[in-house]
Amino acid sequence: MRSLRDPGADTHRPGPLSQMSLTQRLGVGLTLLILLGVALLGFGGHDLNPFGDPKVTITLSPLSAKAGELTTFNIKTTGEDGTVSLPEEIIPVIKGRLYDTGTISFGGSHLSFQALLPHSLSELEMAVRSEGRKVMFKVDIEPGNSPLLSGQDYYDTEVHLVDTYPGRVTGSNNFQSAMNHFQGLFEGWGLETEMQQFQRQENLRNYDVWNLLGYHRGQRVPDEWIVVGAHLDIVDQTYQGAYDNGAGASAIAEIAQAVARLSTDRTIVMALWGGEEQGLWGSEHFLENLPEEVTVKTYLNFDMPGINWPGRDPFHGYVGPDNNDQVEEHPALLELMDRAVFDILQYPDIAFIGREQEVGSGDHDTFMAAGIPSVFFFGMTFESWTTNYHTPTDTVEGMELHAGGHDALVGGFNTVAWVGYYTIILLDNDELIHPA
Repeated sequence: MRSLRDPGADTHRPGPLSQMSLTQRLGVGLTLLILLGVALLGFGGHDLNPFGDPKVTITLSPLSAKAGELTTFNIKTTGEDGTVSLPEEIIPVIKGRLYDTGTISFGGSHLSFQALLPHSLSELEMAVRSEGRKVMFKVDIEPGNSPLLSGQDYYDTEVHLVDTYPGRVTGSNNFQSAMNHFQGLFEGWGLETEMQQFQRQENLRNYDVWNLLGYHRGQRVPDEWIVVGAHLDIVDQTYQGAYDNGAGASAIAEIAQAVARLSTDRTIVMALWGGEEQGLWGSEHFLENLPEEVTVKTYLNFDMPGINWPGRDPFHGYVGPDNNDQVEEHPALLELMDRAVFDILQYPDIAFIGREQEVGSGDHDTFMAAGIPSVFFFGMTFESWTTNYHTPTDTVEGMELHAGGHDALVGGFNTVAWVGYYTIILLDNDELIHPA
């Protein structure tokens, strides 16, 4: 049988590569490897579907981000459209609105979106698909310099409050001055404010009672409200009133500035109550004067928070009304808090106790009595704080001592702020809404 090779051909004639020096051949080989790597990795990603359209390239930028911050990501593809899938702890922001969805679809060849990265985030991977090709990108995460919520900023607000406005008994000059101070902060962040003023009498004493309300109007269902509150007043025998309830009022401020930065479906009402220590006067007046068209979806109450994880005690979120001890009446709300704490923030089991139980006495009682699902957020239990409760020793220094030091208290404040904020965001996104 005749050979397929032409016997007259010069089999030893050098080709283009064989004419090159070793160094040149190595350079060409390296270039080919780089080009192949770029094609397979999608410019910084790992190709999970090499059988997709080989002509499609997908890029993501940046490939590094800061924990605790809003980060803008840009996706480009040579395909016509695609999707990006995010892990459940990442909430995307598109055109200023938060979306509780893990997958974003986009048309064309480009998508720009922001992502809210929890302060506890240590790694991030996202998958991008376009015309059959799927590329997984790994984003390096570093500690943030300007987090959306800050335990240190929360601490600074608390110190300013108790040092500048001590003796905040309802109706006192310092109580009203503190209300004016927070109203200025709310308005500076873009909230619409209302100061409710009314009078009450107790033991032949007349009180001028003030409530401060900061409205972040909803874009889709503005007449459905999520109310987030804390009482600003203290009892007569307390001077600073740091834990009860400067810590709660300062939490409202820290969360309010973050809420104000993004659009929400529902109206978020940030409230500071007066007259709580006399008998829940402020929150009762608020509900009695609620506009007829308004429905309060949920109430979150912050009363004595901060001395909690990562300090010595867990953070607590108790849900009510609890009309039947044998039946769990608010499973969705309990599941939502667990998602915020354990799935998104990825805190350990010891960080948080959430259960259905009516505890304490505070403004959450007003809302629960009206049948409104409510959460009472607090830190160290009353039994542990009892020697400082309603006494002149309710100070920031006392809080630091019980928390385990300054850093532990700042860390506890950080926990309060992030858990509160994510609870609000998830309440606002209680149904899967895809961006248009």
